[in-house]
Amino acid sequence: MEVGNTEYINNVRNSSVQRTLREYSKAFDSVHKALYSAPHLPMAYYELALLYTDVCQPKNVSRLIAIAKIKCFNHSMYWKNVLLGYESENKLNFEKAKEYYKAAKSCKDTTDCGFVATFNLGCMSVFKADYASAEGYYLEAAEIHQLNTEWSNWNHHLCLCYNNIGMCYSAQFKESSAIRMFTIAIKSGPNLLRSYQERITSYMRYRNHELALEDCHTAFKLTTHKPTLSSLCLCMASSQTKTSDKVNDLLKAIELDPRNDIAYDSLTDLLITFDNTGASHSIINYFIHWCKGDGPCLAVLYSKLHQIEKQTEKKVYYGRMMLAMHNGLMDRIS
Repeated sequence: MEVGNTEYINNVRNSSVQRTLREYSKAFDSVHKALYSAPHLPMAYYELALLYTDVCQPKNVSRLIAIAKIKCFNHSMYWKNVLLGYESENKLNFEKAKEYYKAAKSCKDTTDCGFVATFNLGCMSVFKADYASAEGYYLEAAEIHQLNTEWSNWNHHLCLCYNNIGMCYSAQFKESSAIRMFTIAIKSGPNLLRSYQERITSYMRYRNHELALEDCHTAFKLTTHKPTLSSLCLCMASSQTKTSDKVNDLLKAIELDPRNDIAYDSLTDLLITFDNTGASHSIINYFIHWCKGDGPCLAVLYSKLHQIEKQTEKKVYYGRMMLAMHNGLMDRIS
């Protein structure tokens, strides 16, 4: 932690928490407040770099670190190495990043007891698919966190350690162990959205749809980030047993994120499955009725219907009818 600036620390922490909940606008506001209050302190620069990565702005990461080199690199060798490591990571130079993180870990002027450097070394091991080493680093980072009582309100960092261990297990298809670690992460801090999402995936692999659905409903309350909510609706649709519930969730997914191609494809598959039943007609009519008001693009839907080998006149008719109902549909596939 940076010492002696409570306002600065609180704003960096708020940004970190808001970022994990994908409340990006709030996170940017918080970290900019921190930078304004203490532009010479390095921790906020690192938090802002993570934010830029989350919102897919890699060029801004490089610009930010160039500014940090001028503003704060003389303040701490530890954070200098962490920031240079993250810059290398952002450029996909993972070996160089690992060198910087190891250098940071050996620094004596660390303000976080080496937590970030240790955690990031775990991430570098994951990139190399060295899951045993990754787990070791994450456990070490968790121990560092637990030994520092001043971090009691930074529990989302502790959660991320356990969450990432769970992801290592999941990558090796050890779903039982993965679920156990995601559960520990959630108990350590119940607002970690990522752990709910990962546990949902593991539950679905186990075909435990009831628990997956329960986690979806909980996770839905944790964020207002529409693409995330749309993805949760897809998971909910996959876990539903009633066709009408599946349709409702898929429509909600499209409403939240009109560019969610998977939702369109899933709905198309549902229509095809019930093509020879009365359910097909009611589902298509429901979809048409719903999209009149919002007008989402249905070109992807039509395209998929058109490519089916054994097309029926009904499929082509419905696809063309949907296209005819809207203007500017080709924007979606351009």
